[in-house]
Amino acid sequence: MTNERIRRLKFLNAVTIIYVVLVICANVMASKVISISGVLTDAGTLTYPFTFMIGDILAEVFGYKAARRVILLGFAANLF
Repeated sequence: MTNERIRRLKFLNAVTIIYVVLVICANVMASKVISISGVLTDAGTLTYPFTFMIGDILAEVFGYKAARRVILLGFAANLF
């Protein structure tokens, strides 16, 4: 393996971990109610949009196959 490929795989691993943690946190925080400037909302609203951004970044940088694997891993982590 080349150094560039190793560096890309390390970045993919880090992004995968961040994605899975954000998905789990968003689902746990979805049951908590918070007030932002007098507007009541669930706390998962703060973290859930970041999962979409990470999914888009994964698809652009690593391709749809890698993005699909990471998203399915996040789904499996939620089931667990």
